[in-house]
Amino acid sequence: MSENTAPEKETPGNETQNRQNALLRYMIIMFAVALVLVLLSMVLQNKDSNSTITQLHTSSTNALAKAEALQNKNRELEEKLASQKTESETKIFALQKELEATRKAAEALQKAKDDEIKVYTALLTLLSGSLAQEDPLYAPTLKIVEDGRAYLSVEAAGLFDAWLNAPEADPKTE
Repeated sequence: MSENTAPEKETPGNETQNRQNALLRYMIIMFAVALVLVLLSMVLQNKDSNSTITQLHTSSTNALAKAEALQNKNRELEEKLASQKTESETKIFALQKELEATRKAAEALQKAKDDEIKVYTALLTLLSGSLAQEDPLYAPTLKIVEDGRAYLSVEAAGLFDAWLNAPEADPKTE
């Protein structure tokens, strides 16, 4: 009985077993510490990633808001440009019509001036007595003055009437 109750002496086989158990505990502790460090690293990295994602999300939201504001501004400018273009085209059209009307009025005035010069030239030719009644140009010249009577001043019309009503001895028959 004394053998059973007596402490067992450490034997070389037992000592090796104890060393292996201590080494196993040491490895388990080291593995657990490494696992805790890896988990701690993942938590910190996750926190940094979440912070970065939040910053990126905020930046993208700001960028989208700025892009929308720029698009709205661009639309406003395009509408304003289209409005101004339409307005300009309307003004150009009105100015072109006004120019055409002015051009026609100027042409009419120039024609009237040319007709007036033609009538006065014909009157001077008749009054100067350089054409005889038998001259082939006499009748057309007289018609020019009669048709253009409206261009003559009161004095010129009076001279023409006096010349027409003059007796046959007047220079017009000479």
